[in-house]
Amino acid sequence: MGNLRLLQERPEEALDLLEKALKITRINEREKNDQGDSARVLDKLAKTYEMLAHPMKSKEARTEADTIYATLTTSGLYDPIGSEDEKWEFLTCIKFR
Repeated sequence: MGNLRLLQERPEEALDLLEKALKITRINEREKNDQGDSARVLDKLAKTYEMLAHPMKSKEARTEADTIYATLTTSGLYDPIGSEDEKWEFLTCIKFR
């Protein structure tokens, strides 16, 4: 839902939904032993903060998402993807593909 609100350019609504989603993905990553979902949500949060003119929060979310992405691709759990937009969509836990 948060991503849908982001695509509809309704960042205030997207922000609330994405922050809730991040809390859930943080809990689930312990069970799945995988931070891919959190990185995907952080990518969306970075875009949302950018739309809301919060550059520092956007940069923090982007940095954390990029760090997780680098860790996951370096570990071999995920293959690096060339496209900036596509790379986030491929961070779905292997168990759920």
